[in-house]
Amino acid sequence: MSDEIIFEYFTDPGLEIQEFLWSKLQEYSLSRLKNPEMEETVSFCFTAKEGDQIIGGMLGVIFFKGLNIQCLWVDENFRKKGLGLKFLEKAEALAKEKNCTLIFLYSFSFQAPFFYIKAGFDVVGTIEDYPAGSNCYFLKKKMQSVRTDSILPL
Repeated sequence: MSDEIIFEYFTDPGLEIQEFLWSKLQEYSLSRLKNPEMEETVSFCFTAKEGDQIIGGMLGVIFFKGLNIQCLWVDENFRKKGLGLKFLEKAEALAKEKNCTLIFLYSFSFQAPFFYIKAGFDVVGTIEDYPAGSNCYFLKKKMQSVRTDSILPL
């Protein structure tokens, strides 16, 4: 490395630098995967409103045929009323539409890991005592695929 290399630190990096870095990582990754079916990347958002008030929302991204839920939030006044499950249903429908093989996310022990487990997700990894006194759970749910070659004619 050259002595002329300068490292810069950013807080709240702008969209332009984020898009640049993500596109470069994706470019490299796709060159290694060599599978054109993996090329599509879609960022998405679902919101739920009561009137013009947002009472819940989900942010995510689809890449490498996987749907990553990055954020799922429901207003406290609307929790335990099925709204979270509705968001997961929307995510599953989108995953099927985009031919994803799985949905994945992480959740802290003080958030909703048991909600996801109840909804059919499996814990595939844990970081214990992060943050201190809690755990971080990595979860996934395999998408069901219908194999037409296994369906016997009547």
